[in-house]
Amino acid sequence: KSSHKIREEINVDFSKENVIVITSKSELPPGIFKITNVTYQNDTAIINYTIDVLEMAENNPHAKANFYTATTILKKSKTIKLNQTR
Repeated sequence: KSSHKIREEINVDFSKENVIVITSKSELPPGIFKITNVTYQNDTAIINYTIDVLEMAENNPHAKANFYTATTILKKSKTIKLNQTR
């Protein structure tokens, strides 16, 4: 049985915000993705994230390979752009 959790603690005001969760369409675990921040440009929410392959390492005692990364964005955002950073 697989159990997935959210890495970050998120406080959401659903009257003003939506929740965004990054998932993988591949065989890679969701924990390799980490949202670093969200910026806004006009009506676009830009979600900056990194990929940490060390989350898959068997000898990493702090690995969170089965944790999803999530954040909130303003509801007024009309477009969402994912931006992979280093």
